[in-house]
Amino acid sequence: MGSGNGSNFEVLVHTLRPYGVLFSGMFCDRPGARIIERARRVGVPVVQPSLEAAGSRRKLNDAVEIFLSQTFDLLVLAGYMRILPPRIVIPYAGRVVNLHPSFLPAFPGINVIQKAYDAGVSETGVTVHLVDEGVDTGPILAQIRVPMFPGESVEQLEERIHLVEHQLYPWVILHLLASRLVSSPASSA
Repeated sequence: MGSGNGSNFEVLVHTLRPYGVLFSGMFCDRPGARIIERARRVGVPVVQPSLEAAGSRRKLNDAVEIFLSQTFDLLVLAGYMRILPPRIVIPYAGRVVNLHPSFLPAFPGINVIQKAYDAGVSETGVTVHLVDEGVDTGPILAQIRVPMFPGESVEQLEERIHLVEHQLYPWVILHLLASRLVSSPASSA
């Protein structure tokens, strides 16, 4: 699921496909978002709510539920800028993964690279976590610290954070999928 540029999504597809990972679809809540173009380019079906649904939180969540009726091992958020409600998160607990551009619990929510930059902290980071009913409060799976350099622009910091995201997220997703395969009852047959 994504809402924006889609660079993390595209990196996931290119990195994980050689390992046999299949992508059943990309749900995008924003018409015209670049992630739609990226999904089509890499051959991943795109699911979009109607314009009417995109403007209504309840109708959008209904559209998400239809998307989730597909069979999947993990629901991966790649820049999805909406809070999933409990009626979606609870049934899939432990299977919804998010990438966040800060070293949580510092700077949850949105616009966090700018917030970290404005705060003048000496470091920020990247966090991969499971999604719960809160905002960036789910169990942390992996984190990497990213130092902030004196004189660096926010754009330079953002670029470095994206490089870390592009390395960390595929590794965590591959690890999660591999651990599910090893622990599934069918694997012992």
